[in-house]
Amino acid sequence: GWFWDAGTAAATVNTNGSLDPSNAWVNATSGMNILKYTGNGSTSTVGHNLGAKPDFIIIKALATSCNWEVYSSSIGAEYNLNLNTNGAKYDSSARWNDTEPTNDVFTLGNYANVNDNGVDYMAYLFTSIPGYSAFGEATGNGSTDGVFIYTGFKPRYILWKGTNETSSWGIIDAARSPYNVADELLVAEDAMDEDGGNSNWARDILSNGFKMRGSHGSVNGNGDTYIYAAFAEHPFKTARA
Repeated sequence: GWFWDAGTAAATVNTNGSLDPSNAWVNATSGMNILKYTGNGSTSTVGHNLGAKPDFIIIKALATSCNWEVYSSSIGAEYNLNLNTNGAKYDSSARWNDTEPTNDVFTLGNYANVNDNGVDYMAYLFTSIPGYSAFGEATGNGSTDGVFIYTGFKPRYILWKGTNETSSWGIIDAARSPYNVADELLVAEDAMDEDGGNSNWARDILSNGFKMRGSHGSVNGNGDTYIYAAFAEHPFKTARA
C-alpha cells in the first residue's frame, strides 16, 4: 500500500468558492489536500487548502459507478483523464469548465461525475513540493536508453501515463523494486496481479530522478507524451551530495 499523511484532524474548510466543502483534511507541507463536497449541478468553484495551484486532482463520486476524473496541470483544464481507464486524454469542458485552478479554488462543470446535484464526492488535490513531490510531462524517445526525468530527489513512488494514446497508469516503486532496473509493474486501472520483470516499463530509479529503460510505445514511444507523479523516498529541501 501507499499512504499520504493528510493530518491528524479535519481542517477548516475554505469557503471562498461558490460550492463549500463539507470536510477538509490538509498537509500543506507535503502538498496534499482531501475534500468532501456535495454537488449542486451547476458550474461552481470549490475552495481548497493548499495555498498553491494544484498540479493533480482526482475526484470520485461516492456510492455511484462514476469514473475517477483526473486533472493534470501538464495537460491543462481543457482536457481530462480517467484513473480507472487506460484511455488517452480527451477534450472536456464538462469536468473543469476549461478553467485552471488557482491558489485558492478549483472549478467544476455540471457533469455528473464531478458535480451532480445532491451527490457526495471526494477530491484529492496535490501540488509539487521541492524535495518531496514532482508532477510533470515528458516526451518519449522510443529507446531503451530512454528519457531522463529530473525530480530533484530519489523517487519512492512513480506513476506514469501516456496522454496521446491508450496507455496504462503504470506504477513502479522502490519498495517492490529496490534495485535497478526497477520493473515490478502495477497498474491503477486494473485489478491485475503484479507484473514482475516487465521490461517495457523498466526504469532506473536514481538519486535525482528516474530514467526510462523500456521502449514500448505505451511507455516510451518516440515523440509521444506522458505525465508523471513522483514522491520522494527521503524528502529533503536541499541536496547534500
